[in-house]
Amino acid sequence: MNTVENDRPHIVETYSTTDLSNRIGEVWASAEKGPVGIQRNRKTRYVLMPVDEFDRLVENGDPRRAYGFDELPRDLHDALMTEIDAELSKAPNQ
Repeated sequence: MNTVENDRPHIVETYSTTDLSNRIGEVWASAEKGPVGIQRNRKTRYVLMPVDEFDRLVENGDPRRAYGFDELPRDLHDALMTEIDAELSKAPNQ
C-alpha cells in the first residue's frame, strides 16, 4: 500500500499493480471504504470502487451545462447581467 496522492484526497488508499495481484483481499476490503487508486510506475492509473458508487456517479452525470444566451434560466441570466453591468461600469468612457 502506498500513501495517498496529495492531488487526489478522495482516494482512500493506493496500491501498486503488484499489490493488486498479491493482496487482492486487502485491496477489495479497502475499496469497500472508498475509492482505491491502482498505480503503475508510481502513478495512479485506475480507481477501484464499489459498483453502486460508480453507478451513482454515472447516473448523476456531469453537473456542468452550457447554455446559449437565449436559453439561460432566469436566475443565471440575472446573475450574468449583473456581472456584465458591473464590469461595464468599471470600463473608461469612450
